[in-house]
Amino acid sequence: MSVARLVAIVPARGGSKGIPRKNMSLLAGKPLIDYTLHAAKLADVFDDIIVSTDDPETAGFSTNAGCSVHHRPHHLATDSSRVVDSVLDVANSRQLEASTLIMVLQPTSPFRTGHHIREAVGLLHGQDSSAVISVVECEHHPLKTVRIENHQIVPTNEHRFLEASRQDLPRIFRPNGALYLAPLTVTIQTGSLVPPHAHALEMSREDSLDIDSANDLMLAQLLLHSRPTKHIL
Repeated sequence: MSVARLVAIVPARGGSKGIPRKNMSLLAGKPLIDYTLHAAKLADVFDDIIVSTDDPETAGFSTNAGCSVHHRPHHLATDSSRVVDSVLDVANSRQLEASTLIMVLQPTSPFRTGHHIREAVGLLHGQDSSAVISVVECEHHPLKTVRIENHQIVPTNEHRFLEASRQDLPRIFRPNGALYLAPLTVTIQTGSLVPPHAHALEMSREDSLDIDSANDLMLAQLLLHSRPTKHIL
C-alpha cells in the first residue's frame, strides 16, 4: 500500500490591518514567515512546502528559502478570506490527490517548532482521528464571562462560576492557529480546517503566541531573547 504524501501549506497573504505586511515583518532580524518555513524544513517530514501568497516579496523570499510558491488569487487574499478556501485553491491548482495529508502552518506562529510538527504527524498516524489541531488552554475561562445589559453585569453562564477557583473549573482549550493537519479528502468534505473528531495537540501559551499586533511582535522579541535556541528545535 502506498504511503500518502504529506504537504505543508503556508497561507501568507500580503495585506494585514494589524501590522502592515505582517508576514515579512522583522523578528530578531528575520522575516516572520522565516520561522515557519524553517520549522517546516527542520521537521523533515514534508514532500513539499507550498507558500500561498499574493505578495511578490513573500513569493521571492519563499522561493529563495527552497519552498514552492502558489500565486494566491486576489479574491482569496482579502481581510474576510477564509484560510480553508486558500488551502482548497492550492489543492485544486496543484491537482493534489484526495489522500494527500495537508498540514496548514500559519506564519503568524513563530514558536511552533519542528518538534510540534512531528508530534502532530505521529498523533494522526497513531490515533483514530480525522485530523490533528493544535490547541492552547484558554487564558480567560469562558465560564467566567459576562454580558452587559442596561449597564448591568449579567453572567453568560451560571453566577456561581464567576468566583469559582481555577481548580474547580474544567480545563478549556481553543485552537491556537499554529497547525492544522488532515487528509485533503476530509477538508473537502467538511469545508473546514477543524473537522469533527479532530485530535488535540496541546501547546504551551508561550509556544502558542500568535502575531496579530505590534505588541505581539514586541512580546515575541522578548521571548526570543529568553530562549534563543528553543524555537529551532
